[in-house]
Amino acid sequence: MTGTFVISIDFELMWGVHDRLTIADYGKNVLGGRQSIPFILSLFEKYGVRATWACVGAMFASSIEELFEYYPVCAQNQVDVPGSIRASMNVYSLGRSEKDDPYHYAPSLLRLISGSFGQEIATHTYTHFACFDRPQSSSTFASDVQSSLNIAKKYNSRIKSIVFPRNQIPSSYLGVLPSLGITHFRGLDSLDRFYASNRRLIPFIMHRACRIYDSVLPGVGTIRNNPSAHGNDLVNVSASRFLRPLTKSSLYNKLHLIRIKSEILEAAKANRVYHLWFHPHNFGHDLSSSLQRLESILQFFLECKNKYGMRSSCMSDFVVSCP
Repeated sequence: MTGTFVISIDFELMWGVHDRLTIADYGKNVLGGRQSIPFILSLFEKYGVRATWACVGAMFASSIEELFEYYPVCAQNQVDVPGSIRASMNVYSLGRSEKDDPYHYAPSLLRLISGSFGQEIATHTYTHFACFDRPQSSSTFASDVQSSLNIAKKYNSRIKSIVFPRNQIPSSYLGVLPSLGITHFRGLDSLDRFYASNRRLIPFIMHRACRIYDSVLPGVGTIRNNPSAHGNDLVNVSASRFLRPLTKSSLYNKLHLIRIKSEILEAAKANRVYHLWFHPHNFGHDLSSSLQRLESILQFFLECKNKYGMRSSCMSDFVVSCP
């Protein structure tokens, strides 16, 4: 096996923060994220990079009627479930379609992504179902994921991969995925416990400090896990590094980029997998500089490809033998 570079993108619009932020708080970032997508796709084409786009199913809807037509049946009346779309309806009003509400609908961008060579459409659930924030049954979760698969059929997308919102992955929920046709998921390795937003396990301040430290300075190692079999029907394509948003600190930004490139090089030399992930809205507050940084990473990948034979893959490309 040669070294492999994987990129996954959590594409959420406001669905990803609807229980924490408002359009007034974060709308500019979301619109900037939308603007970034054609440029990101252009860079992927330029450098021959495949990527997995984990998309919230509700964004596929072309209208509010269609959004609720596909809304998970078992969640239709759950108006009191914390974090659910229904519970948040009193906080903001959905528009009728993408034309008057680019914060919640994105069929034009989804068509662009699905029509771009080498790009995989994955699911990020239908309602951005954060499993620890919304503790419910695995059947409720399965219903939510099934809704995202159903609406994606409009785009002739056969979804094989899932990225769990906020990296909240209850082991009991993994068992329902094969019956839905999901074969790959983005899991966490031992280092990525800092990125799983279950703050019941790690106090918030410590949680954030560990993530920031690990993003710029080597602590407990840099080599991450290769994809591995989870049971007989699932492949865990573990995350390696979150591409953090640019900050006001040029030193931090520089160290973070150096950290990522050193890890890519290490993976290329050791014939291992390096899995980078981010959100488009992370680019929203400084689009030009964020794109320049991404291009620098892709240029470095190309150097590793030419020198060490590193390749680019989507999540669903991996085939792993079961133990």
